[in-house]
Amino acid sequence: MLSFCQFEAWGTVCYDETMKNILVTGAARGIGISVVKQLQAEGYKIYGLYNSSEDNAKEIQTELENVEMLHCDLAEPDNVEQAVQSLKSVPFCAIVNVAGVAMGDNVPNFNDRDWATTFQINLVAPLKLVLGLHENIEAGGSVVNVGSTYGVLWGMDMSLSYGASKAALSNLTKSLAVQLREQKIRVNAVAPSIVDTDMTSQDTPDMLGEVSRRTPAGRIARPEEIANAVSFLISDKASYINAHTLVVDGGYSAWDGTY
Repeated sequence: MLSFCQFEAWGTVCYDETMKNILVTGAARGIGISVVKQLQAEGYKIYGLYNSSEDNAKEIQTELENVEMLHCDLAEPDNVEQAVQSLKSVPFCAIVNVAGVAMGDNVPNFNDRDWATTFQINLVAPLKLVLGLHENIEAGGSVVNVGSTYGVLWGMDMSLSYGASKAALSNLTKSLAVQLREQKIRVNAVAPSIVDTDMTSQDTPDMLGEVSRRTPAGRIARPEEIANAVSFLISDKASYINAHTLVVDGGYSAWDGTY
């Protein structure tokens, strides 16, 4: 077994050339944890970027083999660049951009700071990671961005920046797929509806109940169901799916729920 390491600001970043490596952002919360667990169970080595959930990150790294959790605040451009430089020696088969934030910047409460932070985390950081590491992705590898139905189907009452940034992420997915075609890298996105994570804790039971009523599946999504969609898009089973945003919403977008 051959192992390679380099020392950077994070400490020692190592990789084993006998394993396939995947970078996952937002890896210590919600959908990100489920993606890490799913892909680790499938035999991948995971490099997980996290920000505020340090206890979760330590627990994940302790419990799971072949998972290396690395702190990175995606809201800070310098942190993103540091992440790129520290991972420059690692060959990847996939990058999964899960991390996202939703601010309450509606019309009465709009402010430039929340708008800029949301776009930095939801759009610019995923782009910068791909720009910095695309040469590390093997031919036949892929990028998967986690967007939202609010970016491809709906407007959003709570936030202006969230839906706008996720819409831009969906279009960025298409453009990256076109521009990375010579490297044989597929780029796709997953657009969930509401998922049962800590992000939905701000939603009222009445609101979540109404979403469940309007969803033919009869409930909101579980995070592992979004992880399954990510796993599929990475796999060879999706080898001819490219530049696509896969809506995973339990049928919510098919029905107006008026009867």
